[in-house]
Amino acid sequence: MQGYGWRYELDMFIDAPGVTVENTIVSQTQTLRQIHSSLDSNPPVNTCKWQQRSKYGEHIREFINNNNTLTLPTVSKDRRYQDTGEYICTAENGILGINGKLKQTGSGYVISNASPVITADNKDHTTQYGKLGDNAKLYVNVYSIPKYHSLQWYRGRTFLIPNKYVTKEEPAIVKDVFHGVEVQMDGYRITMTISNLQEADFINYTLHFDDSNQYVEHTVTLESASKQRLF
Repeated sequence: MQGYGWRYELDMFIDAPGVTVENTIVSQTQTLRQIHSSLDSNPPVNTCKWQQRSKYGEHIREFINNNNTLTLPTVSKDRRYQDTGEYICTAENGILGINGKLKQTGSGYVISNASPVITADNKDHTTQYGKLGDNAKLYVNVYSIPKYHSLQWYRGRTFLIPNKYVTKEEPAIVKDVFHGVEVQMDGYRITMTISNLQEADFINYTLHFDDSNQYVEHTVTLESASKQRLF
């Protein structure tokens, strides 16, 4: 009598991680900030490492977190805008990917809303120069997400009217320090042109930014170009 038996076949499908990171927008008042990634792999992921880069590719920081959800370190409200950037999750499970590498990456972009920030590249331009009788331009760089509501220039407490003082706003790549690293980012350049300089025009000018969350100001001193040549 012929016996009967059963044969079981088990198909094992293995694959390197597929890494997807969510794009996220967070408010300035939000203290708990998390970035989520989806890891599709078999076997499960052994390690998952995170890093932050600027929009223009500058490396900002790495994190010790090894989970697929990254909880950002807590910082003060006025520094939370520095969390903006590209977040890269690198994962591996011991299986080579189609690119021939063990480590697979995915990235998402995080936007952390910010009240107007007078960026670090203004530091060396708090004093600017003009020549008597000529037109002079005062420049201020600012970063703001979303864009500030309005701006006004003042001399002392006097609001400057457009016939002598003309203000121009334009998008610009500005520089600031994110978590200790100098980075480039998309901001705005404010230019005020003062026509026909007189002695009385060599004075301090203050730029006020009006925002729903914060009121920000920055002072620039205009001096005669003849003083600049003395240094």
